[in-house]
Amino acid sequence: LISIPIAVIFVSVSAWAQAKPTSAGDYNGTIMYAVSETNSAYPVIFKVETEEFENGKSARKETEISENESELHSRSTKIVVRGGKMTTIYEILVGEGNGFCKEGNGAWRRSRFVCPEPGESELRLRAPRQPESVKYSVEDKKIDGKNVKVYHKYAIFSDDKEKSAKKTFEDEIATVDSDGYFISVNKTEGTLGPVVVTQTIKESWIIKAKIEKVIEPIK
Repeated sequence: LISIPIAVIFVSVSAWAQAKPTSAGDYNGTIMYAVSETNSAYPVIFKVETEEFENGKSARKETEISENESELHSRSTKIVVRGGKMTTIYEILVGEGNGFCKEGNGAWRRSRFVCPEPGESELRLRAPRQPESVKYSVEDKKIDGKNVKVYHKYAIFSDDKEKSAKKTFEDEIATVDSDGYFISVNKTEGTLGPVVVTQTIKESWIIKAKIEKVIEPIK
């Protein structure tokens, strides 16, 4: 149960040891540009792997692969593992408000934009939080002989409404290529005192990818 927190601390310490401090403006500007440019480098394949932990044990895993032909033409496959049960959800979007969903081998049904996991609503919002403290750094590295920049953000949050609540942290490491496109973003969230990981998110992109044309499903 302690292997995950130790790994997080080791990665964070290593990142700070090799990197140079940078400003919030540099970090946020780079991330905003990368989000805009990478997600619009059609066709683009976007992969997200999320794992949630409860009491030090994995409680839920989700892997979603989206093939985005254009802004409003995409197909995705989401695999969710929770409580020993695996659910597969397919989604196709072919124009604004013209989406289709199905679960496993079930029938296709219409959906405006997103396909929720069974038992969940289509829209899940998360209010932004103001960190108690935050550090930014950047490091020049090479991956497969190519120059990249590795940006690191480490933020600590406290809940003023509950004095007894533990402080939480968010650790984000984003790797950006020389053209400003994302290669990967790894995020870790958890509580402090002691360090306990509650969620990890791994994001990766393949830009200018080859994908099959996105069309409406055959019902």
